[in-house]
Amino acid sequence: MLQSKCVLTIASLAAMLSGVMAARPAEGQNVVSQQDARVILSELEARFQQRPDIVFKFRSEYNLVSGEEGPNASLSEFREGEIRWAKNRVETRWFDTKWYESEKDHIPVRDHHYVWKDGIGVGLRTFLPTPRNKRTREEAFTVQAPYHDSIRPDLAGWFADGVFLDSDHFSTSLLQSTLLGVEQDENGLLRFSGETDYGILDVWITTGAQKALSRARLSVAPEFVSQSQGLSAAVFEFEVLESRDIEGHLFPIEALATYRYEWDTGEEPMIKTIRTIRSDYQIRPDFEAMNAFEIDFPDGTVLISFDVPNTKYVWRDGRIRPYVNVDG
Repeated sequence: MLQSKCVLTIASLAAMLSGVMAARPAEGQNVVSQQDARVILSELEARFQQRPDIVFKFRSEYNLVSGEEGPNASLSEFREGEIRWAKNRVETRWFDTKWYESEKDHIPVRDHHYVWKDGIGVGLRTFLPTPRNKRTREEAFTVQAPYHDSIRPDLAGWFADGVFLDSDHFSTSLLQSTLLGVEQDENGLLRFSGETDYGILDVWITTGAQKALSRARLSVAPEFVSQSQGLSAAVFEFEVLESRDIEGHLFPIEALATYRYEWDTGEEPMIKTIRTIRSDYQIRPDFEAMNAFEIDFPDGTVLISFDVPNTKYVWRDGRIRPYVNVDG
């Protein structure tokens, strides 16, 4: 435990920074000690973990600019749906649409329902008929991560909450990292830098009455980049464009993510952007009346694992069981 004389609360930080900002330290000057920085991060972590149960709707616009010319140079996609969040339970329902040049329109291509609780998630993806594929196909799956956890773009928009890559809040990642320092930038934001397991993470935090994520940058560690064939580097940037106080809690309304991937061939980088907008927040909803966090499959449904390649499970009596190939 920190001694009381060393503890710096978020409230006391605001008072301290008022004097610091008046002096306007040079950009890059450390204004918070490593010890106090960890106290601040611990409070931000607790605030994320203790936020009330919520439901909200979201719409994300995804665009890919590959640096190529011609009809394949860009791709646009929309993801629209609802997220239910309650401490250690998450439920997401959405559908994806893609642009088809032949139809001159965005067409629904995939429906998704996912529930994470008790440390594991199960879901069902339904691939809908398109001009290129007339068949409907369902795919049941299981995964351990409650949120986003890969270097692929996050179309559900968890980055708006401060979850960037490892399915942890940024405060948790920084608390577990080698903290490189805390500085105040020219705009008065606190910049936290840390060397995490997933790369160098820089996070800018506002210094108002409610500390909140303003923007972040993750330079992905080489071992994660190398898992994708042909990539030499990846840098992700995130920005919260609008937040709103709802019943005393600050929630993101609009956020932007930019994913930049460098190729080992030296070709032009691939840049992907996602703009997500949220609406219809409900605080402390009646999840029981919603029948939330429930998903079921017919007995014998085979689930593929998103965590372990070429691994399958089977759904029996409402639970995941080991898959046994009776055909040998």
